[in-house]
Amino acid sequence: MTTTAVVEGSRQTIPIRFDNEQCHEAESTTSDIVHPSPPKDSRYEESVSSPTQESQEKTLVVTPVHTYLYNMIELGVVRALFDRHVFEAIPVDGDISIEDLAVRTGVEVTLLNRFIQFLALAKRLASPALGRMAHTQKSRVFLYPEAVNFLSLDVDFFMGPATRWSGYFEANGWKEPQSSTRTPLGLCYSHPDKSIYDVMLLLPGKRAAIFNAAMADTINEMKIVGYYDFSWIAKHVENDSKRTLIVDVGGGKGQALKAIIQESPAIPPQRCVLHDQATAINEAISEEDAIIKDIPKVVSSFFEPQLIKGSLVYHIRRILNDYPDKEAREILQHCRDACADDSTVLVSEQILPNTPSLDLAAMDIFMLNYGGKRRTRAMFEELTGSAGFKVARVAADNASGQAIIEMVPV
Repeated sequence: MTTTAVVEGSRQTIPIRFDNEQCHEAESTTSDIVHPSPPKDSRYEESVSSPTQESQEKTLVVTPVHTYLYNMIELGVVRALFDRHVFEAIPVDGDISIEDLAVRTGVEVTLLNRFIQFLALAKRLASPALGRMAHTQKSRVFLYPEAVNFLSLDVDFFMGPATRWSGYFEANGWKEPQSSTRTPLGLCYSHPDKSIYDVMLLLPGKRAAIFNAAMADTINEMKIVGYYDFSWIAKHVENDSKRTLIVDVGGGKGQALKAIIQESPAIPPQRCVLHDQATAINEAISEEDAIIKDIPKVVSSFFEPQLIKGSLVYHIRRILNDYPDKEAREILQHCRDACADDSTVLVSEQILPNTPSLDLAAMDIFMLNYGGKRRTRAMFEELTGSAGFKVARVAADNASGQAIIEMVPV
C-alpha cells in the first residue's frame, strides 16, 4: 500500500510504500534528514529527490521508525540547549555565527555545531549562510518561558521514565501503578520507593523548579469558578456561626479558596480552612494575600485523618488524579470519616470522556509515570461509592473538561 507523510508547516506530502499494511500514516518534522545507513528493506525504503543537485545524490528515507528516531534526537538536542539559553542568544531578527553563539552560551563550538546542524536540517533553525544560524517561526516559540517549561517537563518527566517502562512492568506486573511510591518516575531517578513529591526534593539542578513552573502554567488554564454555583454555601452562614464552611483539602497556597471567595464574597474567609503540608502553608502565609491571610490554616497530610470535623464542604481540587485508586480512595475516606450528615465533598478534576481527544489521552499516559490517572465519570462514580459517597451531580466546563463532582455521604 502507499501512504503519505505530512511534513509540519509546509503540509508537503512524501509518498511512503509499505507492504502487508504493517505501518500506518507517518508524520515527520525532520523530513530532510538523510539517514546515515538506511536499511535495505523494500517494505520501508523510498527515495525522494530534493531540488538541489547535491541532495539528489543522497537517499532520503522516511518511515515511522526513522521519524521516531529523528523526533527523539530533536527533543534531546532542544532540551539540552535550553540549559544554556541558546535560543535566547540567537537574534530574534538576523543571524549569528556559531562561534559567537558558542561564546555567548559557554558551549564548546564543535559540540554546538553538531547540535545546530541537526536543528537546521530538521528545519527547526535556519542557516542563511555557512556557519551562521537564525531563528525560524518554529524556533521562536522557544523564546517563551511557558514553551520552554512545558517541553522540559515532557523530556524530564515523561521521556526519561518512559524508557524504564519495560523494566518497571516486568518487576511490578503489567498493570497500573498500585502505589505513588512505586512508579516509573521514581525508578528513573534512582528512588524506586519514593513518590514524585519526595523525588522532587532530591533532584539536582533546576528540574524541580521547571516541573513546578510548568504545572503552574497548566493549572492556570484550569478554571476554578464560573461553571459551578458556590453561592449556596453562603446561605449557611447564619445557620451555625461556629461551623466551618469550606475545608480546602491539599489546597496549596489557597488559590482555589481565594477564587471561590472572590466569586461569592458572602462566604467569610474566617469560616474557611486551608489544609496542606507545612511547605505550602508557609508559602501561603509569606505571600500576605489580603484574602488568604484571614483564612485559618491547618498543617496536615490528606493521608491522615481529617482534623476539621463536620465542615459543610470539603473541597478537593486536582488531587485525586495524582494518585492510584487505592490512595485516592483513602483520601476520600478520611473526608468521609469527618463528614456530618449534611456535608458535601466537592472534587474538582478534569473528567476524561469515554472517547477522549488525543491531548487528554496523552496526559493520562503522562500521569502514569508517577502513579496518577485521568478518570471517566464512571470511574469517579465507582471510586466514590467505594469511599462511602454517592455522586449527587456533576457541573462541567465544556471548554476544558474541568468539572466539579458533588458527592454526598451515604
